[in-house]
Amino acid sequence: MPPVENHVAWLRPTAAAAGLLLLWLLEGWRRLPERRAGASRLRHAVRNLTLGSTGGMLLAVTVAGTTANALEWSSAGRFGLLHTLPLPAPLRLVTAILLMDFWSWGWHLACHKVPFLWRFHRVHHSDPAMDVTTAFRFHPGELLFSGVVRLPVLLLFGLSAAELLTYETLLLGSSQFHHAALRAGWWDRKLRIVLVTPAVHRIHHARERELTNSNYASLLTWWDRLLGTWRDPVEDGIGGTTVPSCGLDGMDGDHWQTLKGLGLSPVRQVRESEN
Repeated sequence: MPPVENHVAWLRPTAAAAGLLLLWLLEGWRRLPERRAGASRLRHAVRNLTLGSTGGMLLAVTVAGTTANALEWSSAGRFGLLHTLPLPAPLRLVTAILLMDFWSWGWHLACHKVPFLWRFHRVHHSDPAMDVTTAFRFHPGELLFSGVVRLPVLLLFGLSAAELLTYETLLLGSSQFHHAALRAGWWDRKLRIVLVTPAVHRIHHARERELTNSNYASLLTWWDRLLGTWRDPVEDGIGGTTVPSCGLDGMDGDHWQTLKGLGLSPVRQVRESEN
């Protein structure tokens, strides 16, 4: 019987494709005012998905193999925090998800606070029409840095390959959901007690820097609530009739939004007066 890692590895791309298709269709059906239409929407999606695919291929040929070997070494030598705790398998998996989600919160915070990292991360925030495809809009450089920096963290935590793949599958599903151009209404209010929702994450993508520097969580909203970076959609008037404008001032011009512009963004200076 194939190892559990193989099943989870197949689950991730399958869930990603299914989630993307479902949310893309829902966005088209809902026809929200902020959603792009027609060819513009398709061009926007192609750019975002091409950028994400490029980053994925870069990871596959650089750190993916090293990560797999590191996790195998950690499991064989029982190195890392999770190997020192006498936890049953279900509780160990929950603990692994919590540890990785806290790490994701911290890395996301660093991408906003460290100027060098922000130059890459702003590619994600410069999307003026946030939708489900924005979940894939990351500069390949940011993905590479994230993969390299995460290696010692994985060893410290002592995750297995199956635990990492399980978390990454949950993370990707959550990212697609909370980037989607949808308004979940009553469900949003209930879900955001625990999970990041579209209304919660739209605050993070607002143009106002005060709002952008909040709601860093990827899966669980607990981290922002506990660590003082939480902004509530109700208090900010988001989720009802008021929808904040997304994107970054100075990066709306098409020379920023093309694949070439997105790729060169980290080495370009932004002038907020640009169109």
